[in-house]
Amino acid sequence: MSISTSQLEEFVNQFSVQTSEITSKIGALKTLDASARIPAIKSVQKLLAEVNETLEQMEIAVRDLPQNSSERNKYDLLVKSFRGDNKRSEEALNDEIKGLRERADRDELISMDESFSMDQQEEQLIASTERMERTSRKLQDAYRIAIETEECIVEPISITIK
Repeated sequence: MSISTSQLEEFVNQFSVQTSEITSKIGALKTLDASARIPAIKSVQKLLAEVNETLEQMEIAVRDLPQNSSERNKYDLLVKSFRGDNKRSEEALNDEIKGLRERADRDELISMDESFSMDQQEEQLIASTERMERTSRKLQDAYRIAIETEECIVEPISITIK
């Protein structure tokens, strides 16, 4: 095994570890709280950049292999496949970020709606309380008038009976 081949095998192992870490971190983004998401996303982006560097180093090492050799063809195909995997990982991260933003927007709208609803309920409660106070005053006034009327009627009758 030549130095380039052993290097390439090391790059393949490195790529596998990095890719599984990326996949794991992308999958965990949903479960993180909002404050931990930004650092996690940056961590995944950094890993994706490291994977790109690894792939560039692999391409350079592949060029060192003899032209038209089976090893070179094998690693050429492997690098192309890895590039496709890396692109899918980048797309998965972008899709997850988009999904997180949509959920955050939806949650914000729901909380705004709940807040608006609470404000409406508070206004309705205040209006109902004011209406009850007015009604209570009217009832007290009506009761007072009924008592005064009764007194007005009872006094002349009691004077006439005596």
